[in-house]
Amino acid sequence: AGSNGGGIYSTGAVNAKKINLEGNKAASGGGIYNTKVFNVEDLLLKNNSATAYGGGIYHAGLTMTIERLSALSNTSALFGGAIYNAAIIKIDNAIFNRNSTTTASTSAFGGGMYHASGTSTLSNTTFSNNTTAFVHATTNSGAGFYAKNSISSIATISNSIFWGNTRGGGLVDELGFAVPA
Repeated sequence: AGSNGGGIYSTGAVNAKKINLEGNKAASGGGIYNTKVFNVEDLLLKNNSATAYGGGIYHAGLTMTIERLSALSNTSALFGGAIYNAAIIKIDNAIFNRNSTTTASTSAFGGGMYHASGTSTLSNTTFSNNTTAFVHATTNSGAGFYAKNSISSIATISNSIFWGNTRGGGLVDELGFAVPA
């Protein structure tokens, strides 16, 4: 778990179908660590973990497109239990279920997905039963989805469902957004 990309470490263009990544571990990107272009149809991310960011995926490349995603029971210590995005990502037809951030601190956000910067476009997506460990007294930690405040950051979610996502102590916490000061 000391290096990045436990299942796939991508620094080139990837076009793939039917990838199953289960039980991988890394510092960031337990399942996939991507720094370029990554396009995939039918991706399963299950029981992957990261000691820092992106239990299932750490994406800080150019673009990533995912058609039909199942992100199940992935964990990260800090940001993005299933996915950490700091670039351009488009996801259609997905389920994020039982993903989590595990550190009980104010630095653990986005149990399902953490949007750090760039553009995240999600459609036809269900976020259910994702969690963050810390009980934030006044701040939503985005147990389902969290978007960080950034001038050049855009997050668009359409035709999607958020249900049963919670932060520490079982508090309902579907979405979290940092609001510009």
